[in-house]
Amino acid sequence: MPFSLWMAARYIFHRPRVSGVAAGGVAVAVAVMIMVMGITNGLNDYLIQRLLGLEAHLELLAGVDLPLEGFEAWQSSVGKEPYVQSVEPYVQGQVLLGRTGLLPRGVYLRGLRDPKVQLAPYLTVRSEDEEGIFIGEDLALALGLDPGSEAIVIGGRGNSRSFPVLGFFRTGLEEYDRGMVYLPLDAAQEMLGYLPHQVTGLAVYLSDPLQVGQRAESLQALTGLWVRSWQVRHKNLLATAKVEQRALMIIVLATFAVAGIGVGNILWLNVWEKRRDIGVLRALGAKGGLLARIFFYQGVLLGVAGIVLGFLLGLSLLLWLQGRPIHVPELTFAQHLPVVIKGKDLILAGGAALIVAGGAGLAAAREVSRQKIAEVLVSE
Repeated sequence: MPFSLWMAARYIFHRPRVSGVAAGGVAVAVAVMIMVMGITNGLNDYLIQRLLGLEAHLELLAGVDLPLEGFEAWQSSVGKEPYVQSVEPYVQGQVLLGRTGLLPRGVYLRGLRDPKVQLAPYLTVRSEDEEGIFIGEDLALALGLDPGSEAIVIGGRGNSRSFPVLGFFRTGLEEYDRGMVYLPLDAAQEMLGYLPHQVTGLAVYLSDPLQVGQRAESLQALTGLWVRSWQVRHKNLLATAKVEQRALMIIVLATFAVAGIGVGNILWLNVWEKRRDIGVLRALGAKGGLLARIFFYQGVLLGVAGIVLGFLLGLSLLLWLQGRPIHVPELTFAQHLPVVIKGKDLILAGGAALIVAGGAGLAAAREVSRQKIAEVLVSE
């Protein structure tokens, strides 16, 4: 073992309580960062999974507010692409929804060939009728609709029709639970004024939904249609989640600055207490670089100890919190805490800890290099 590293370890163990406090500050910063990143990653991934379960990965459209005619040919050609899992026609538009004796409210109507398939993970089916409407639980509660009751849908052309409520769904996403209803495709075409050979667009589901950018270009070249991805459709929601994650990261990094100040204070105290040792070693011929490395290694060793303790503490707490119920009314899309631990986050936390601890060690090493032999020996 190098002499400077051995001396650094000896100084650390000489005052175990003080060294433990310094390493503990680094450990807390590391643990907090791991927990914050694990929880935010989990919530973001859970949100994306929810969106992908409800939304098409790509949408093929004729244009803004233009119906797509002859969609069967497009559906057949796109469905043959190796990266496409399925292609489904859909219609969507704004309608009024209400019941007898109550003013209707505006909602989005989405028509699918079989709404039960897409809504299956979120659906509570109350009736086995073939044709009816599926409504979010929050919207049904606001309108006073019960399973089996009649909901009145008023289309854009003033046409109205009542449908039995077949079931409720709860996705946890407010824009769906409060503002979206589902009907079979032919009924939705009738309410929105589409002809049987017209749809709003084709919903394309990919083998890898994260490759929508590349696949969108391929499908646009193949069909000449306007292609819109789920990332573009929900760019505001995804951007908000990213900004929140970055803001939390900045706050967490501030804890590393506090931990670094704690390590620096302890190392500066060590330099002050060991002035006599420094002077004697310099008088015996020890070079300034050797002595500086002793205190630099102290900072690194305290940082490494803090990283190990922080990993153990942060990962243990995350495993304990994973899957626990969430008692936050505003957080509706997740009922249990999702946790995702990524290797890059562990590397980032460990790297930040080493930087602040090593930086504190460098500051102490600089103070050692400024010590003059004569002044130290005379004062001691």
